[in-house]
Amino acid sequence: MCSELKLLTEVALQSKTYTNHGIISSEDFQYCIIVEDGFYILQLCGFMDNFIKTMSFTKQFIKVNKYAISSNLGVNINSFITSLPKNELYEAVLRVDLSEELNDASVVKQQAILAKWSPLGLVDNNNCVLGVLSHTGSVSLFVDTLNEVEYENFIEVTNVSEICVDYVKSKMFGDDFDSLPSNNFAELKRRVDIATSNTFAWSHLISENDKKFCLIIVGQLDGGLIVCRVNSMNLNEVGCECEVIRYYQTGMKRLTAMHWQKANNNNGLLIVGDLEGRTKAISITNIVWDSVEFESETWLWDQLDNIRIEHFKVIVYENNIYVFIVKGTDLLICLINQVGKILDIHPHQIGNLQITGIEHYEKNIILVLTYTGVLKEVRFSCKNDKIHLDHRNIYIDFKWWAYRTHGLIISRNKVFIGVLVSLSKLTNIKKRKDHVRFLIFMNTAKNPLQTLLHNNSNLLTMYWDCLEVLRLNALLQKTLTTDELPQELDYDKLSLVQLKTCFWLAKSSEMMHDKTQLYRKVSVIKFDEVKYILKIKLAIQHAHYLLQCLASGDNLSEFHMQSLDIINMFLKETILDGIIHKLGLGKVTIDELYDVIIVANELQYPPPPKCLWCEEHILFVIVLCVHYLIDFS
Repeated sequence: MCSELKLLTEVALQSKTYTNHGIISSEDFQYCIIVEDGFYILQLCGFMDNFIKTMSFTKQFIKVNKYAISSNLGVNINSFITSLPKNELYEAVLRVDLSEELNDASVVKQQAILAKWSPLGLVDNNNCVLGVLSHTGSVSLFVDTLNEVEYENFIEVTNVSEICVDYVKSKMFGDDFDSLPSNNFAELKRRVDIATSNTFAWSHLISENDKKFCLIIVGQLDGGLIVCRVNSMNLNEVGCECEVIRYYQTGMKRLTAMHWQKANNNNGLLIVGDLEGRTKAISITNIVWDSVEFESETWLWDQLDNIRIEHFKVIVYENNIYVFIVKGTDLLICLINQVGKILDIHPHQIGNLQITGIEHYEKNIILVLTYTGVLKEVRFSCKNDKIHLDHRNIYIDFKWWAYRTHGLIISRNKVFIGVLVSLSKLTNIKKRKDHVRFLIFMNTAKNPLQTLLHNNSNLLTMYWDCLEVLRLNALLQKTLTTDELPQELDYDKLSLVQLKTCFWLAKSSEMMHDKTQLYRKVSVIKFDEVKYILKIKLAIQHAHYLLQCLASGDNLSEFHMQSLDIINMFLKETILDGIIHKLGLGKVTIDELYDVIIVANELQYPPPPKCLWCEEHILFVIVLCVHYLIDFS
């Protein structure tokens, strides 16, 4: 259950935004924020030296590249636009998807309106691909790359719309059409409706004969679906192989939202919604490298209520599928059982002008954000094949009178909730340049320290959100991040990842104590002590690994044998100098030390490495013949 939210910090963005559901998180927990001029990519990183009240995000801004669909359909609007009747002329000028490149007119400024992340693994090293849709109907794919100086940058690797336009031109468009201006204009509109995208969805990652790929399914203005295969990419690859493998007509009008739900045996369920308010579920089966099959269709909501479908959220809970359909201020919930039968459809009025964000919190709880800043917790369940809902408002520590919301995200470990907002009053917009803000709220129902101490993943990178919330909350309360740790920590029994956690917290507390004047007391744990303990534990772990390789019959390289020799000397030195006792380490660490030293002492080692300057042997980290002055002439 989510409790009240406490404001920790704000991230100011130098742009404007008009999109709902405008912040999207990936499976590797990068955040894409859609703004007027393009989109921001935020990635949380562990920065131990940060003593300022700001979230440790890396931030990139990427502009949407221009691709004019209407200029590549074989009908040149500039050749007849001045001959059109008045009403058609107005329509041609006002619809930017028809007239992106008019002569003697200002250039159309590209704006992102939708972004979605691919599943994890489409790029090597478990990275995701970002798909972005512009307001002129162009879909582009972006990936994160590293250049020669290891500077991260998102670059466009392919334009899906360009590939789709080439496909529909070869399959559906001819060269012969009437030369009358009105007929030419009607033909242009028909082609634009077929070729222009209005939404899209990613499939799950599919493997076939050691080849990995995803489907990106693009929804068109005329209700058509174009299925493209996107092949997996190597890290830092600047190109992407994308190919159209299927076209399908849904019979719906102007698709506005899509969602892919994975089924068994690489099959999937595609949920699509349109401008008229209808929602359909389409079963897609037999997904192979060069084809897919569209099987059955089921209406989830077939009433023409003319309330646009804006967003889908699908949750599988207790062997049932819950489809949440966002329609203005209403939330429509469809209950589907394991065999695909619709058991119940339940409308729920959220209110507060408009739903701007919806996220799955945990189990059978979702969070719904509204235009005015009201955050609601909705708990759903199934009783006698009927949907049962309970809801309550969550208190948020923020003054909403000058802001409106655009979306929300929940961190990996649910310790913070981010809300995207913009200024809603004209007087404030004139005075401020940072119109858009990303607000970070601490979820007081989750204890980040306990989450860290119960980390079973053996990775600290999956818990940056907990570390950052601890640091920011300590800065606000003018305490140290180590204050909540037990006074008597038994380092001897802590796991390696728990020691790394203590190392991070001790480093953070040291920076707060040294760089600011707010903290007069000393941290309960010493950074230098934790650092030395961690060094000993890492040395033992690496030595164990090398000895296990030798025991299994593997031959170690000269470098690895020299490393093992140095580790052995280091561990013996810690015993001789009494460091183990000074650090408070006990029987567990001592037994591990002796296990390594007894076996390592029986091995034959190559000569120690030589210093590159004086060519003397290096014992541990010391050159036998110490040189103070070196002649480089």
